[in-house]
Amino acid sequence: MKKFFVHLGGGVGDSRSDFRCGFTELIKKKITKNDKAFIVEANPKNIDDLKSCYQNFENVDVLNFGITHDKTQEYEFFYTEDDAPHYHVCSLEINHVKKHYPNSIINSFKIKAININEFLEKYVGNQIDYLSIDLEGIDYEILMKIDLSKIIIENISIEHLHLNKIQKKTMVNHLNL
Repeated sequence: MKKFFVHLGGGVGDSRSDFRCGFTELIKKKITKNDKAFIVEANPKNIDDLKSCYQNFENVDVLNFGITHDKTQEYEFFYTEDDAPHYHVCSLEINHVKKHYPNSIINSFKIKAININEFLEKYVGNQIDYLSIDLEGIDYEILMKIDLSKIIIENISIEHLHLNKIQKKTMVNHLNL
């Protein structure tokens, strides 16, 4: 049976020897020739590294656009050169970048971001076997906007370090629908 892997916020994958990405390792370990993976990364500075990371995997698509919980359109994303060479903290939320790099100059770029449900409908369909959400400050909003009446998600990895107790409880309730 075909499995679907979706990595929202792919960063640089494991293309650099000084960094490990657990979800990239999972994909490379579990994906078969019949499966499909979509790696979404908004920051164009990371795309070449991501493509290099997955160069031996024909069934992995690296996509250079953002994901949003709002409408599909062009958005401004924020980052800092102090986060080089990995650029892990690239966000729609400038304050998220400032929180991680309070004394840094914040740069920005504009790129199209696709609504999460539109993305899932267009690229994935109605089932995801492994979903990773690491979207730097909007993880919770993205997960809460996923229309779970239209898609089955077997396994989810989400960065929850920045969530408060109420958000965590609300997220669990949302997933138990």
